Amino acid sequence: MVSAIAIFIIAINVYIYLKNKKRTNNMRKVIQELLDSSMSTSAISQGAGVPWTTVSDLRKGKTSMDKMALLTAEKLYEFATADKQ
Repeated sequence: MVSAIAIFIIAINVYIYLKNKKRTNNMRKVIQELLDSSMSTSAISQGAGVPWTTVSDLRKGKTSMDKMALLTAEKLYEFATADKQ
């Protein structure tokens, strides 16, 4: 029989998973909006501190967001949200 503590721990883990998934989905949405914007590739590259080719490859679909390095995602997200904060 599963104890109440085990059920509680499972519930907490599910909650944390769903919260992180929501945060990740928001991050992906913000980055995609940045890549789809009218801002030039050079401006995004320079503003985010990411190589021009990386931004270009993401925009062209040559590199998928699933394959993007975490550091690149963090930089693009921070750049995209910097003036919104």
